[in-house]
Amino acid sequence: MIATTAPARPVSEAVSAKLAEIIEKKITRFEPIIKPEGGLTYAGFSDNDLALQLDILKSLQELGIVKQEPVDYIRKCSYCGHHGLLLKISCPLCGSTNTDQGKVIEHLNCGNIDLESHFISADGGGLVCRKCKKRLKAIGVDYVKPGSYCICLSCNKLSPEGRTQPICLNCARSLAADELKVEPLFAFVVEPQGLSMYLDDSDRDLKNSIAGALEKRGVKASVDVPVMGSSQVEHKFDIIAYQTDSQDPVVAADIVKSEGPVGPEAVLNFFARCADVKVPKKILIAVSRVTEEAQKLADSYDIAVLESDGTDPEEIAGMIVGHVVGEQSTGPVEGHLEQMLHSITGMAEDSHSQTPESEGASLEKMIRFVTRAAQDGENIQDVS
Repeated sequence: MIATTAPARPVSEAVSAKLAEIIEKKITRFEPIIKPEGGLTYAGFSDNDLALQLDILKSLQELGIVKQEPVDYIRKCSYCGHHGLLLKISCPLCGSTNTDQGKVIEHLNCGNIDLESHFISADGGGLVCRKCKKRLKAIGVDYVKPGSYCICLSCNKLSPEGRTQPICLNCARSLAADELKVEPLFAFVVEPQGLSMYLDDSDRDLKNSIAGALEKRGVKASVDVPVMGSSQVEHKFDIIAYQTDSQDPVVAADIVKSEGPVGPEAVLNFFARCADVKVPKKILIAVSRVTEEAQKLADSYDIAVLESDGTDPEEIAGMIVGHVVGEQSTGPVEGHLEQMLHSITGMAEDSHSQTPESEGASLEKMIRFVTRAAQDGENIQDVS
C-alpha cells in the first residue's frame, strides 16, 4: 500500500487504490457529472457515493497529487440541498405555472396579438385575423412576428417573457430565484509533479534508460510527455519518439507492469489515447507478458506488443527500433534511422487509406466498451 496519510486521518486503502489507478491508467483528470435523476458524481468511480468520492479526491489534493479546477456552477435547493431542479415557466400576471410557449403574430391593421396557430384559416389557405376577419397579406407589410411569447392557459394572457420557477425534484418546493443555493463545480486535475513523488523510482529509471538508449541510436525521444489530442484533452505517454526537427510524435510507447499477464483493458486504454492524438506507430511494452485476448486485441488495432522482463533498457530500445524497421534486432541500428522514419511516415499514409467502415466500426466498438467500463469504475479517460 502507498502511504497516503493525511492530517488527522489514517492511511486510507481507498485513497491508495485510487492513486494506484491514476498511475496505472494514466488518468489526467476527474470530471464532475450531473446525473439525470439529480445529484453529482465523478467519472472514474464505481460507486455513487459523492461524499466518499470527494473524501478521496480531497485527500489526493492534500497530498499534492490533484488540484481543483473550477468548471461551472450548480444550483441547489436551499431547503434540502438537492441538485435536481425542474424549471417551469409561470405567468407574470397571475402566477400560474399552467403555461406554454409559442410564436405569435401581431396584425398591424387592428393590433391583434395572438398565437400563430390562431391565425391559420379554416381552409388552410393562409392567415386570417380572428379579430377583424381580414386576410394577412405579407410579413412586414400588414403583420409581424415579434417572437415567442408566454401563453397562460389559466388567465389566457400573453406575456413577452414568463417567470422562471424552479421546483425541487426532491422536496417538491417551489423556489424563488434568491432561494437557490449557488455552488462552484470543480474538476480535479492530476499534478504531474506531485504524482512523481509517489512513482516507483525504478519505473522512472527504466523509462529514462530506454529514452537514452533510443537517443544513442539517433532517435529523438522523451519520457512522460503530455500530448494534446483532437478532443483537446492532454494524454501522457511513457515514451514518445519524434521525427527529426519536428514536434509531431511518430511513435508512442507505454510500459505496463503487472503482477499477472497484461489484459485487454490496458490495450484499450492505450489505443484510446493513441487514437485521440493520431500517433502513427503504437507500441505497448508488457512487463512481463500479455494474455492471448490482449494480444489479439492489440493486433486488431495495429498495436505492437513487446514482452520484456524490464531489466534491460538497451534490449527494449533495440526491440522498439527493430520492430519499426521490420527486423527484431537488439544491436545498434544507427544506419536505419532514415528507413525507420520512412516506414513510420508510410504507415501514417496507409492509415488514411483504410475504409471508414473497417476502422470506424472498430473504433465505435471500442468506444462503447470504454464507456461501459467508465460507468463501472474501470475509468478509461480519454477517448477520441
